[in-house]
Amino acid sequence: RPSWKEVNQSMRMRSTLTQWIESCWTENYHEVAQAYYLGADEEGRVVFWYVDHFGPRRKKVMAYGLDGKRDKAKPPFLPKHENAGKPGIFGLHMLRFNKNPVVLVESEKTALL
Repeated sequence: RPSWKEVNQSMRMRSTLTQWIESCWTENYHEVAQAYYLGADEEGRVVFWYVDHFGPRRKKVMAYGLDGKRDKAKPPFLPKHENAGKPGIFGLHMLRFNKNPVVLVESEKTALL
């Protein structure tokens, strides 16, 4: 499993996707980014952290352009962490105390928006 230290380090960086989201939707953006543990890597790719009730399970790294569209020339990267198991559901950690209806969507980006 990845560590919380790794999650926090990635959350200090900005990705091209977060720059696009901020330019379109500034209201509550930082709250959403914090709630979903949205991070970035050194190349500016977004890091989607899969977190469950035990903590960070794994990450998915994807490249986006400044227009908010996925850069399909760079395939998604899902590193294998020891004892991580299956990736699970993005945003699963937010269901723990939720009493509202839940909608499952296809992509991590859609969940953010």
